[in-house]
Amino acid sequence: MSQEDAATAECAYHPGYAAQGHCPRCGQPLCATCLAAHEQDPRYCPAPSPPPPPRRPNTAAIVLGVVAGVLFLCLIVVIAVAVVYYRSARAPLPVAVTNQLPLELPPSASGPPGPPSLAPEPISPPAASSREQAALAVALADKPGWVGKVNWHKPDWSEVRVWIGPFENDLRLSRALWWDPVAQAYQIMDEGPVPKPPAQPAAPPRPSGPQPGEKAAKAAALANDPGWVAKVVSHSSDWKKVTVWTGPPQSEFVYEYRFHWDDGLKQYVLDHVGPLGGDEQPPGE
Repeated sequence: MSQEDAATAECAYHPGYAAQGHCPRCGQPLCATCLAAHEQDPRYCPAPSPPPPPRRPNTAAIVLGVVAGVLFLCLIVVIAVAVVYYRSARAPLPVAVTNQLPLELPPSASGPPGPPSLAPEPISPPAASSREQAALAVALADKPGWVGKVNWHKPDWSEVRVWIGPFENDLRLSRALWWDPVAQAYQIMDEGPVPKPPAQPAAPPRPSGPQPGEKAAKAAALANDPGWVAKVVSHSSDWKKVTVWTGPPQSEFVYEYRFHWDDGLKQYVLDHVGPLGGDEQPPGE
């Protein structure tokens, strides 16, 4: 640029200022201020730089970030559900509430019906093949080495009573269990000692010494006729009075004896003796 052109031209970027030269990069006339800035930094050019080309979005990074966010939300939901289930399993429902039927209220005539009441979950005992084993396993869980047996249960096995002890003939602890539908396992309701069987009434003492009866009556009738046979033909209910026939073996009976029992003597006393069909003889003859 000639001195005349520079004196008459204005700075392209500072109107009103005389141009002192041109920018070697863009060729525009520059004032002294712009030239001084160019001398300090040859790369300086007052012309605006073209905008950089737009950056292309990183699609893979975006997809990876979305997937990571979804997985993190799923993990939070799983943890929350596990915490709620664990807390509900640790707090068994009372037996009285579990066995109640859901209460159905009639709709109100003065307004819309209220929200439905929450009925307890139905009892669902284990399979029939494992009911007894499941109840025994819970009842004996803290008693290793003990044995037990199911003493009673409801038809649906929702409640069970188990007797346990160190030996089969020494079952000393009774435990009542109920089926928890939330935990899907038996829970111990209460326990106590196995009830003892009622005491049997003591047998009456057996009388000592001879007692009235068939053997004693026959012995009294045959006292004077050893080798003969005897037959009791009648007696009272307490055997205090008895009638006996006697005779030789392999023949008809020929004598009749009548006795009464003497408690003091502990033996039969003769009341009558005589031949069958004959006259009576006094005792002792």
